[in-house]
Amino acid sequence: MQRILYWSNKVRCFNLVKMIKYLFLIAIFLFVPVFTNAQVLISEVMYSLEGADDKHEWIEVFNQGENEVDLTDWRFNDGSNHKLNIPPENGGQGSIILGSNEYAIFTGNADTFLADHISFSGTVIDTVMSLNNSEDTVSIIDADGITVDSVTYAATLGAD
Repeated sequence: MQRILYWSNKVRCFNLVKMIKYLFLIAIFLFVPVFTNAQVLISEVMYSLEGADDKHEWIEVFNQGENEVDLTDWRFNDGSNHKLNIPPENGGQGSIILGSNEYAIFTGNADTFLADHISFSGTVIDTVMSLNNSEDTVSIIDADGITVDSVTYAATLGAD
């Protein structure tokens, strides 16, 4: 009888350990997308150039993670959500997939950005953009509607 109880307890213990492992794997699977998208950051904002800055504004994003990130269906927010045009739409260049340790430019006018920066060979993604010249908050939002990064800038910070 003791031998049967011993094996019965051992089987229950094995099943409990197995169930905990499965729950752990499921938890990891559910939270990985949040960690993956959090690797893309806004690294620079060009909001107030000398003279007329219409069509000359842009932001730079950086993928600091080890994995590439597909920016398809992501949004740029400058007070309103704007879709990103997949290059080469609207004069963009490069790839909508941002590799590890790569930068991309989001601009209100890809043709103007490339004319202003003739030797630039990186990724340029066209979107709608209207940045306030004194202060504002800009954000990037992933395909699930989660704000991945936000930056508030102000002329008093010295970037004007």
